[in-house]
Amino acid sequence: MPFLRFTIPSDGCRTQQGVASGIFHATYRLVRNGRFEEGERLWWEEEMTWFEKFLPATQTLRDRRAVCWFRPDAGEALSRMWRMVTLVEREGIPVRVYHSRRPGHVIYTDALQIAAVPYRDSFEGPGADRQRTPSSKRPRLRRVCASGHDRNRGARSNSQSQAQTMV
Repeated sequence: MPFLRFTIPSDGCRTQQGVASGIFHATYRLVRNGRFEEGERLWWEEEMTWFEKFLPATQTLRDRRAVCWFRPDAGEALSRMWRMVTLVEREGIPVRVYHSRRPGHVIYTDALQIAAVPYRDSFEGPGADRQRTPSSKRPRLRRVCASGHDRNRGARSNSQSQAQTMV
C-alpha cells in the first residue's frame, strides 16, 4: 500500500526543486493572512490541537530535505487530513495528493507517518501516483459561518434564520 503526501503548489517555502510544500504550511499561512472565517479558524485550531497531540513532531529531523508521508493505515489522521483538504480548497488553493510506494530514503518512522529524503523519482516515477481524490470520496463538511451563511449552499441555514427571527 502506498504512502500519502498532501501538498500545495510550490510557493518558495521549500527550496528543494520539485518538492511541494505540505498542506500544514498552507493552513498556517491562511490563518496568518486572515483567510478563514471565525468558525473555520476555530475548527482549524481544534484540528491542529488533535494533530499536535497525536502526530509526533518531526521538526528535529537531521536532514532538511526530508518530507513527511502518512502511512496508508493512519486511520483517524487521514480522515482529518481529507477534511483539511476541503478547507484549503475552499480558499481556492489546489491540493495535490501523492501516493508512493517509494517515498525515498526513510530517516524517521512512527505509527502514523514516515519522513523520507525523496528519491529523484519519488514524486514522478514508477510507484508514484499524483492525483486528487474525487470530491465524491472526500467527507463533506457543512459549516455555517458566524454570519449565518452556509458556505456549502451560499444561503442562511434554517436554524440561523429562525434564531434571527426570534431575536
